[in-house]
Amino acid sequence: MIEQRYRLPRLDLGALRADDFEEAFVELYGIHHLRPSYTAWLFFSARLPARVTPQSRGYAGTFALFGHAECWGSPGHCHGPDGLRRFDTRPSHPMTPAFKRVPVTQALKRHLHAGKTTLDIQIYAYTREAWPDRGDRSLVCCSGVQLVTL
Repeated sequence: MIEQRYRLPRLDLGALRADDFEEAFVELYGIHHLRPSYTAWLFFSARLPARVTPQSRGYAGTFALFGHAECWGSPGHCHGPDGLRRFDTRPSHPMTPAFKRVPVTQALKRHLHAGKTTLDIQIYAYTREAWPDRGDRSLVCCSGVQLVTL
């Protein structure tokens, strides 16, 4: 089993209060999935225990990614088109970077009720799949993360 932990940059919550929103999400975008399928747990905590479970302090939410650890096609098979044509209605290429929206409303409200003004997000990801070593060994690889409140 492969287990990895990631610490995202600290977010300043400013004057945000628990009464200011009805829903909250952590959004991850540009997720690469040329890697094994995995499950990831999000935590609002500066430190994670040695043994992590969804009952661990600061648990906020979870997401799973159906990955593709290896490409069995010919060269270029797993790389999508360089661009789309205007008005192109075809489905996107299966290897187009993914987007995940993780509901974290209750966890963020608890965090704010505790009087905290900054947010440390950590991701604990794990997979039971084998993964040949070809350089980049990060399970979670994305181009950006944001906190959204509605």
